[in-house]
Amino acid sequence: VIWSPEEIQALADGMEISLTGHEIRTVLARLEDIPEDQRIESGISSAAVMEIIRNESENRLVTVPAELLASLIQTAEQALWKREWAARDHG
Repeated sequence: VIWSPEEIQALADGMEISLTGHEIRTVLARLEDIPEDQRIESGISSAAVMEIIRNESENRLVTVPAELLASLIQTAEQALWKREWAARDHG
């Protein structure tokens, strides 16, 4: 079995995992990295592909614009100021 991007997406959909185009390309690259001697006679099993999909979805990076991240940090710091001042006031 040769896996296409559409088949990987369909398998991921069945697993209730949403993959981006980049993640599908990563799954395909990981499939190509499997040595031929480790592939079964009929190709790469769906169980192996499912494991790669699961790993890829669990290792997602979250990107946040720098301005938003700075704003979130500032808000969190401001929320802690009252606690810090109260702790200093009470010893």
